[in-house]
Amino acid sequence: LQMAETVKYVDEEHKSIFLKLLNEQRLEGEHCDIAVVVEDVKFRAHRCVLAACSNYFKNILTYECVGE
Repeated sequence: LQMAETVKYVDEEHKSIFLKLLNEQRLEGEHCDIAVVVEDVKFRAHRCVLAACSNYFKNILTYECVGE
């Protein structure tokens, strides 16, 4: 038996495009499942993004899910 050759593909623009599309969804209110309110200003967001980017939000959101 011969081993199959492994091919590696890297898309250098994927992360930029991914973040751009997430931001567009946020701006349109698409798939936003949480709102953060700061001084009476509401910011729509994605829970998974907040949790991935902030230990503070990760802890709050994890505790909230356990408490439900």
